[in-house]
Amino acid sequence: MARLRPGPVGGAVRGQTPLRASSPLGGGLRVPGGVGTMTVRPSEGCGEDIQALRDALAEREEEIRELRRRLLELQAEFDNYRKRIERERNALAEEEQDRVIRDFLPVYDSLERALETLERDGNAEGFVEGIRGILSQFREILARKGCEPFPALGRPFDPAYHEAVMVQAAEAEKNTVIAELERGWLRNGKVLRPAKVVVSLGPKGGDSDG
Repeated sequence: MARLRPGPVGGAVRGQTPLRASSPLGGGLRVPGGVGTMTVRPSEGCGEDIQALRDALAEREEEIRELRRRLLELQAEFDNYRKRIERERNALAEEEQDRVIRDFLPVYDSLERALETLERDGNAEGFVEGIRGILSQFREILARKGCEPFPALGRPFDPAYHEAVMVQAAEAEKNTVIAELERGWLRNGKVLRPAKVVVSLGPKGGDSDG
């Protein structure tokens, strides 16, 4: 009995028909048989997985487009809000300035009348009285705004309340305010303007004894 020898690698065994692709377009493999042929096709589940991935990717891209659109809307809304707040703040600042000006207009009127009286009558005493009245008006306006002067003369120098513009030898104790060049003011308990003062160096100009 003749023995069959194996053919080369990848070849067919003598007496058997090799497998052939039924179609170059990937229709599967046709395996000859005694009765008919059997077609072997690629798994259809692989194609379904790819389509599912494509669908998921399309959904994510749509979500990204929607998020970008919403982001642009929020940016526009915030820009409009910022502009509106800026307009309102400017309007409030203008209104506050108007109130301050209106408060001081009566003082201006009083000063103008005092000068007219001095020019017309030459009454210096009446002019002085008018200036005193104007000063009183100023104080009332400042008091309504929470402002009040604070004393400095004769007090120990305090950099939180005083601004030393000069120091000099004096009989007063060292670091004592001996002159007030500009009055200091508080507003609601806080320093609005420090007092400009002259400070004593002591009787010997700050030199130590001996």
